[in-house]
Amino acid sequence: MPPFVHFAKMQDFYRFEFLPDGYPGRAEPDGSVFPHPIYGTYALIDYLKQYAREPRPELLHAISRVAHAAISRMSEFNNSLVFWYEANPSIGARLYADHYSGLTQAYYAVQLARAGRVLEDAAVRAAAESVFRSLLVPAEDGGVLHSTPAGPVIAEVPQTPNSWILNGWLSALASVQEFSDITGLAEAGDLLHDSTRTMARVLHLYDEPVKRTSRYGLTGFVYLRLRFENRPQSLQDVTLYIAGERDIVLPVGSGTRWQPYVFAADMVGTTPKATTVRFNAVLSLASAPEPNRVGFTAMTDQPATVILEVMLGTYEPTASSPVNAQWKEAGRTTIPSGTSHCILDIPQAVVDSTVYPTNFAKRIDGQNVNVYHSIHIQRLRQLHGRTGVDDLRTWADKWHGYITDWATMPTYAGLAFRDPISGKVRSVTDQLPQPSGSGSGTDQPVTRK
Repeated sequence: MPPFVHFAKMQDFYRFEFLPDGYPGRAEPDGSVFPHPIYGTYALIDYLKQYAREPRPELLHAISRVAHAAISRMSEFNNSLVFWYEANPSIGARLYADHYSGLTQAYYAVQLARAGRVLEDAAVRAAAESVFRSLLVPAEDGGVLHSTPAGPVIAEVPQTPNSWILNGWLSALASVQEFSDITGLAEAGDLLHDSTRTMARVLHLYDEPVKRTSRYGLTGFVYLRLRFENRPQSLQDVTLYIAGERDIVLPVGSGTRWQPYVFAADMVGTTPKATTVRFNAVLSLASAPEPNRVGFTAMTDQPATVILEVMLGTYEPTASSPVNAQWKEAGRTTIPSGTSHCILDIPQAVVDSTVYPTNFAKRIDGQNVNVYHSIHIQRLRQLHGRTGVDDLRTWADKWHGYITDWATMPTYAGLAFRDPISGKVRSVTDQLPQPSGSGSGTDQPVTRK
C-alpha cells in the first residue's frame, strides 16, 4: 500500500499497519493488528487527497482496496450498513456495550461517496448511501439518532441518557453536509437542516461562563446516596427522571461511571444492609429548565426523614472529572410508615457542577493542552460556513473570546491550548488573533456547492 502523506506525522501515534485485505489496523504490543473501525476513514481521506493532487494508478488501487475492505467488515442493521465497535470499558468508560458511532458512520458515508465517485464504482456508491442511512436509525431501535424536544441529535457514542457530545455531533453534521453535496440525497439535506437548527437551540447549555470555556457534552456522572433515619425493610425502583429521556431504572449491580446503578455492596436483594444506600447516576443539562429528579419506593415500619446526598467536587483544569469530592446534602423528604414512593428534585447547581467543562488534561509536547474547546470553535465556524445558521458563528466568536481571557485567570496559569485557527499549540499567555471570518477548521477535505 502507498505510504500516507496527510497522516504521516501521526503514524507512530496511530500505529498504522495494513491487514491482508487492505484494511488499515492498529499494531498492538502483542504483535496482532486490531482493525479499529474508524481507521478505514483515515486511509481513505489520505489516499483521496493524494489522488486529487496526483492521480496515480497505485493510489486508485489503494482507494479501491480500502473501500471494499471497510465495506466487507460492516454488517447490515435496520436497512443500513454499520461498522460495529465491541464493548471495551477497559479503554473507555463510555464503551460499555457493543455499538456503532454516529461520528464514524458519517465519516464513512462521505469518504465512501467520494471514493465511489473517483472509482466510478456503483457498489461503493450504494454502500455509502447505506452507511448514511444508519444515521437515521432511532436510538430506541439501537441506532444513533436521538429524537429530543429540541430536535434530532446524532450521537457519537449511544448512551442512556444521551450524552450530547458536541465535537462528535459537529463533526458528523459537517460530514453529512459534504455527503449531501456529493450525492444530492434529500434525506441528508433534511437531517443537516433539522439537526443543525437543533444544535443552535441548545448551544447555550454548553456555555460555562464562569470557567470561560465550553462543555464537552451535556451529561456527567456523580455518586448519590439516600440516608434513612432507620434502615428500611426494602428499597426498590430507584429511578432517574430526566425530561426528554425515558425513565432510567437503576439496576442493583456495578458498572462504569457512565452506567447508572445502585451499589450491590449496599443491598441484599431489595433490602438495604444499612441506613445508607449509594448509587451512581448520570445527570443531564439537556432537561433544563426542568430539573433532573430521582425517585424510589421504600417500605419502613415507622415515619422517617430521608436525606439525598451528592458527592460534589471542584473543577481542576488538568483533570477530566471533578476533584476533592465531598458528600453534601442535596434534598430531603419525610415518609410515613408503610410503603412510600418519593421523587426528589436534584438541584440545578448539582447538575451544573457534575457536567464537566472542557479541560487541559491532554499532554502534548510536555504541556497540558485544552483541545476540545478549540475544536468546538473550529467546527462551529465550519458548519456556519456550510449552513448559514448565524447562532453557530455567534457562539464560535464568543468562545474564541474566552481563550483571550485565560491569560488573566490564575486557574489556567502555565497551561496551553490548540489555536482554533492555525491548530498550533500555544501558551495561554500568547496573544490570540481575532477571527477574520469562517474557516473550515477541519482535517477533512471540504466540498462546497
